[in-house]
Amino acid sequence: MSYEGKMARNSLRKAIAYSTELLSMISATDELEPWIQAKINDMDHYIEAVYGYYKFGEDMDEPVESIKEYENQTYADSDGQITVGDYKTKHFDICPSAQKLYSTIKDKTVMIHLIVETMMLQDLLFRLEKQAIAQGSIDEDDLEKAEEFAELIMNNAEQMNLLEEHSYIEDVHLAKFKELAGVSNSEENEELEDEMSEDYMEMAQNSLFVTIKHEVN
Repeated sequence: MSYEGKMARNSLRKAIAYSTELLSMISATDELEPWIQAKINDMDHYIEAVYGYYKFGEDMDEPVESIKEYENQTYADSDGQITVGDYKTKHFDICPSAQKLYSTIKDKTVMIHLIVETMMLQDLLFRLEKQAIAQGSIDEDDLEKAEEFAELIMNNAEQMNLLEEHSYIEDVHLAKFKELAGVSNSEENEELEDEMSEDYMEMAQNSLFVTIKHEVN
């Protein structure tokens, strides 16, 4: 006797219970951590695929057409914000390049879950940038956080084959963070040279050890 169906139903009941409770915990204006957004987006994608299989009798690499049509609805508002599906950006007004790209993003990729996740990550990056500009400076912790957001955004962009289109993240926004942090190109080059020097010394030591060992033997 197979128990897979029973286990699946129990898992679905648990998902419903957790989702219902989370709906009361997360408000529409909450700024979520990137890993939370990623997990929720993954859950949405997996549930959608299973639903499509049972509803239409086929394995779905793409969303159900009716859902896909809804999620692909994209709106560019007069305040500089972009809406895809039921997600509306909050801080895209600071970046004309992001507005231009995401107003037609549905024509460039069908990876809706990555589109929304990347929009959320950019919202977090742009909010941090607004705060830094208002303060006129940024500390090392916030600079590291900005670099982490930028890396996640570019990773998603690579998966969507839109790396070049997202070049503004590093060329404009990370550059602004580094300017506010007082990080110059010369300092970055010095850090890189130090890292390369350390790597070189380690390689030289390893090479010397191998040579000595060979001569001893």
